[in-house]
Amino acid sequence: MGVDGVWWFFKVEESDWTEIKPQFDRAAVGVGSLPEVKPFILRSVAPPVTPKYAEAVVAGVLAGAELGERLFHRPFHELVFKLLIEKPDWQSDEHLVEFALQSRVLPTVVLMTGIGYERFAQLPGYLGNMLLHRQEVASALELVSQTLDVDWQSYSTKAKCTLDYGGPPGSEFDLDADADVAKILHALPNALQKVKNDGAGLLVLSSWGFPDTDTPQNSATGSELDDIEFF
Repeated sequence: MGVDGVWWFFKVEESDWTEIKPQFDRAAVGVGSLPEVKPFILRSVAPPVTPKYAEAVVAGVLAGAELGERLFHRPFHELVFKLLIEKPDWQSDEHLVEFALQSRVLPTVVLMTGIGYERFAQLPGYLGNMLLHRQEVASALELVSQTLDVDWQSYSTKAKCTLDYGGPPGSEFDLDADADVAKILHALPNALQKVKNDGAGLLVLSSWGFPDTDTPQNSATGSELDDIEFF
């Protein structure tokens, strides 16, 4: 079975900064370069769902999985699991200010597919993972808001290529897909606005799945992660 790709957005108070900063810096060691986005086969827009449409869905899912392998950096995954196991209260609304997930694909893959390599490369941090001090949040919000100010129709058409569901325009599945890719597009600026209002910093991390916070020893790292079917 597959697993959810998760994009976490945590408020970082000044009292947490000295603890979180060195952990994030260690996780960032060895991070890969940002991969190029290969052209996707756009799905046909006219009903009914044809064999060509089905072929485009399969091709998009496979291409999204390949891109996800390049955007996934295991130490960031391990860091968010460690934090949530050691700090269960970080799953509360007090710390978790925004949240996005997708079945079988990382939300960062959806975003990058929709906005393209050039815009995604302008985002702070590494591969969609970032740690911003409260003094950096205002300027980051301005940059991110400009970077993600994209044409909706173009963005949604491209971003939906990575999803394993959809359908003719206006169908229930297509409306669900629109809602999901919109959530991903707005997640980062929404999180930045929330922490700016609170005078706090922001930690953003990607993971596959969720940690078992009832079992502290289980952080789903190492060989366990290798057994997960991503697509």
